[in-house]
This record gives sequence, C-alpha cells and structure tokens, in this order.
Amino acid sequence: MTALPTPAAASSPGRSPKLQTPEARVSHPHCHVPRPNTIDPSKPDKYECSMVFPPGTDLTAMRAAAAQAVQTMWNGTPPFPAVKDPFLDAHEKQPTLFPPGSVLIRTSKTLKSGAPPVVDHLVQPINEASFYGGCYARFMTNAYCWKGPTGCGVSFGLISAQKTRDGEPFGHTDDPAEDFTPFNPETLGAAAPVAYPATAPAAPVAGDPYSQPGVAPQPYPAPVAPSAWQPGATVAPVAPVAPPVYQQPAIPPVALPPGTPPPPAGFA
Repeated sequence: MTALPTPAAASSPGRSPKLQTPEARVSHPHCHVPRPNTIDPSKPDKYECSMVFPPGTDLTAMRAAAAQAVQTMWNGTPPFPAVKDPFLDAHEKQPTLFPPGSVLIRTSKTLKSGAPPVVDHLVQPINEASFYGGCYARFMTNAYCWKGPTGCGVSFGLISAQKTRDGEPFGHTDDPAEDFTPFNPETLGAAAPVAYPATAPAAPVAGDPYSQPGVAPQPYPAPVAPSAWQPGATVAPVAPVAPPVYQQPAIPPVALPPGTPPPPAGFA
C-alpha cells in the first residue's frame, strides 16, 4: 500500500468518519437489489457499487481516511506485511473504457444494513433504471479495516449515493474482430439435406367412391324449390269452416212408482 497522508481524528478504531467523494463514474451498481456473494455463496448478499475517478481527481481526503483506519486499527503496524490497497488501476482492468490514470474503488454494504439511499440532484429517490453503469455520481462513504485468514486491507463502505448527471451507458466492450475472422461460406461445406421417405397412399375403402384413386369429389346438386309454390305465385284463400252446433241430448222419460205425488208446478 502506498504512503498515505496523515490521518485526522478517528470516529472508531479501524473506521474513519464518513466523507463525501468527488464525482465518479458509476460502474456495476447494485444499490437497489443486492448482489449474491460470488466468492462465498454461503454468505449473505451485499449491496455494491464501484466508483471510477478520472485521471487527476483529487483523492487526498479518501487516502487520508484509509490511512486513519489503518492507524487506529493496528496502531500503524498491520498483522500482515502487505495491506490490500482499495485504490485500484481502472485502466488496467478495463483499458477500453477508462484512460490511464483512472482510479477504481469498490464499495459495499451488508444486507442487514438495508439498501443505500440513491437520490438525484434534488435529493429525491431515483429508481434502479436511472442509476446505471456509465452515469456520474458522488458518494457518501467511509474507510474501514478488515482482516482475513491470509491477509488484511482497507475498503470503503457504501453509505449513500447522489446522481450528478447522465453519461454514456457501459455496453459490451468485446471486439468481434478479435474473436472471429472473415470466411467464405462455400469453404465451410454444408450438410446434405435429409431425404425423408415418400408417404404411401392410403388403401381404398370398400364402398367409398372418394377413397378410390383418381376419383374426384362430386359437387353437391343445387337446391330446388318445391313445385307447389314459386316466388310470386298467388295462393287461393281457404273458406272458413263453421263450428259445429251443439245439440241437447234427449232425456228419456222416467217412470215414477205408483203413489208418487206429482212434481210441483213449473218443475220439468
């Protein structure tokens, strides 16, 4: 790790007070949705974002914060001879995207701490689509020390971010001319087409004239109107039939037994 400026007063051992970074180019942002841990999948996901500072950016404050974290954590004497430097060469990692002298710093935040706020120039929250690789932003961060089984180092935390302006989105940087060469399609050869066997005709069905080979289907005859009526013909009226006249059935006389008094007058 290179020599760093003299640190200021620390907020806690191994961790510097938070500070605001200069404007940086955003790379690989995972601020809205956490990113799985590719090194150790058994560990929880993390929020991550890389900052790329153009050549000549003044990073004095960030270097002082890293030195401060080392001083307060190990009193200037780390447990390992080499301390992993958080200030990386962006041009070395992506020469087609970043010019020489660009500085790359990776930041992260634990899943249990919650997503880092991402706001615009009016300090209003923005969505994931608005905060993309290639735009510009400044970050609120702090330096902290860590120690692993085989080494130790300094990293920067991802506290919050403020988008400052849009930029050309990062796209694919692979050059097809480096992977392929021109060729003549005729020299590659083509596979012979697959010859499928001809389908045998179906056997004729007894009693079905349309299943016989060479017999064309016959059209249906045109419909014929009934001969009893033609359009425009006059229909003779039908004479009404008188209803039958009801006839009172005859009532036979009833013989009364002898000594029966006669019926009263007016009774029939």
